[in-house]
Amino acid sequence: MTKRFDLSLGKTTEAPALPPSETGAEDQASRAFSEGQQPGPDFPAPERRTPMFGWFAVGVGVVGLLGPFPVNAICIPLALIMGLIAIIGGEALKGFGAILLAVVTFITSPLILGLVGLGALAAYLGL
Repeated sequence: MTKRFDLSLGKTTEAPALPPSETGAEDQASRAFSEGQQPGPDFPAPERRTPMFGWFAVGVGVVGLLGPFPVNAICIPLALIMGLIAIIGGEALKGFGAILLAVVTFITSPLILGLVGLGALAAYLGL
């Protein structure tokens, strides 16, 4: 049981604890904000989630930059994809950071540049 405080009467009343889905509190909050009402006891503020995907994308980019060759080969495309998803998800700064780290990792990795260069050489020679 949760206690509610009624401001108009100054009394506490017992109320059964129901999940937000049964009380419709999430729907009331979203309707209240769309209608311009302020949050309060009748209209609770919606929960804000901390965006984490951008941090994961940057982390993969850093691991790719500092890791050995097999890790680089996996982390470069993964950081690019996760960076694009982070940009689409609203974390533009972290997404661009992950993409920048993936490009820097690609440029500074001699083995990956060699593999791409061998592919270009094979295409040039028609092999």
